[in-house]
Amino acid sequence: MGKRSSGCITCRKRKVKCDEAKPECERCKKATYRCAGYDQSWLNEAPFEREAHKRILVRNQLYNARHNAFLPKQALISQGLLPAEKVAQELNLSAFREDICRSFLFHRLCSGENLSKAISWWLNPTPRVQVQSRTLVSASKAMAAAFFGRIHQQPQIMHQGTLLYGEALRNLSSDLSHKVKAYAFETLGATMALNMYEMIHLTPDSTGLLTHAGGIGDLIYARGPELHKSYPEKEIYLEARVILVANAIFSCQRTFLEEQKWKDVPWEEDVSAKSMFDYIVDVLSDLPYFLQQVAHANISTATDLPERPDKESLQKQLLERLQILRKLQGKWHIKYSTPVWQVPVASASSQGSDSIRPPFDAAIHFADLFRAYEYCAYQMACILLFLLYQDLSPENLQPVEDILPGLFPHGSIQDVVCNICRCTEYLCHERHGSRGYIVLQLPATIAYLAADKNSPEAKWLYHVCKKRARSSGFGWGEFAMDQVTPLSLWMASCRDRHRNAGSNGHFAVVRPCWAVDPKEPAIGRSASLHSDAALPLRAWKSLGEAVRNPS
Repeated sequence: MGKRSSGCITCRKRKVKCDEAKPECERCKKATYRCAGYDQSWLNEAPFEREAHKRILVRNQLYNARHNAFLPKQALISQGLLPAEKVAQELNLSAFREDICRSFLFHRLCSGENLSKAISWWLNPTPRVQVQSRTLVSASKAMAAAFFGRIHQQPQIMHQGTLLYGEALRNLSSDLSHKVKAYAFETLGATMALNMYEMIHLTPDSTGLLTHAGGIGDLIYARGPELHKSYPEKEIYLEARVILVANAIFSCQRTFLEEQKWKDVPWEEDVSAKSMFDYIVDVLSDLPYFLQQVAHANISTATDLPERPDKESLQKQLLERLQILRKLQGKWHIKYSTPVWQVPVASASSQGSDSIRPPFDAAIHFADLFRAYEYCAYQMACILLFLLYQDLSPENLQPVEDILPGLFPHGSIQDVVCNICRCTEYLCHERHGSRGYIVLQLPATIAYLAADKNSPEAKWLYHVCKKRARSSGFGWGEFAMDQVTPLSLWMASCRDRHRNAGSNGHFAVVRPCWAVDPKEPAIGRSASLHSDAALPLRAWKSLGEAVRNPS
């Protein structure tokens, strides 16, 4: 079969020879025919398309190989060498557990107003310590895990905190045997974290809290006051001092913190930096001395006991500390124009969840949490000083003549206790997290022990602190008011003695010689806030004796 003609379509139909001119042949033009043009040949482009597709695949493979060079697992999955993993319906956050626990701890304890002073000074600098300490890291992780697990009822996380606690104890034991690490800030910070862990994880039979508190005292005493004059050592000392003083008050035993150098040296580079709260703690640090002495003041001195100071001497020193508190009160109101105000209690909140009505019509609110800290510590100091003075004067039960005018009319214990009750609404507000509870628990416990257990004030404080302890994350608060301590026994004996004597709850004090004339202003003198009658000092024979068992 011959080759098909390449002429135009019209010439082929006419069966004549075509001159194959383009776009129209000349023969069709001369014959006045319309030239239909030429056939278009079909080209098979499939081979070219397959080649282009292969080039694209090679280019993509090279790109993926470079991109997955740092992700070998993903590269193997993309090549079909590993099965693809399915995304779980619930994401596993175990890898972020430590970060979540620590963030939650800082949010509940260290965020908000006046962070660095209101609560836990030592917590704030811990993450910024330049020198890494395994002990400090494991102790802080243990505390964070215990706190998170307790509030959210997560036994697995609490167990992880227990394991970290054991690790921290082993590391701490090693650090304490090192002649340099034993005095390091990180070691002191780790001991503080372990003490906080015990407050969170505490049970009625646990002794870890007292052990760590004693260890904190040992470390601070061994370091000396000169090592606590600058940041962050000074801040951790301020926080530890409150813990040591509180333990000394409950055990009614003196500590080295009553010595004047521990009240002066940490602030000697900047005396103006000493806050009202620091001055109040100075007074509180003297109270274990009086509590230790008052139990022996009404009994004959045995031959095997050291000579005790007489009642008149103790009363004079107590009145001097009441004078210091009175001056602090005036300076507090002068320095802060409106540190505190009253807010009527709403009828909806007055009933309470368990039908326990608050024993007050107006709550006390504060400019910030630190003002509340100062106010509650002040009330607590007044309760203890007044009870001590009254216990030394059981035969004289007349009302006091406005020792602290304004806040405590007639010096009634009930008035002071009620002032602490009125702080509960502000301190238990949700915006304060667990910080408000920490501020409240110690003063509330002292106020509860001072009040009659059947009084509305005692019932209210017991109800609020028990309820708040469950949501604040601190196990100590669940049984703090029920613990039997030397302080609780002494305060119970004071209540029984005054009840049997027919006391009306007022303090047995005559008008003190230092009380200002009513015509003078409330703060009419600029006397020093230090006591002129310093406590009798003694030379400690050993470190343990100075911290835990002084006479």
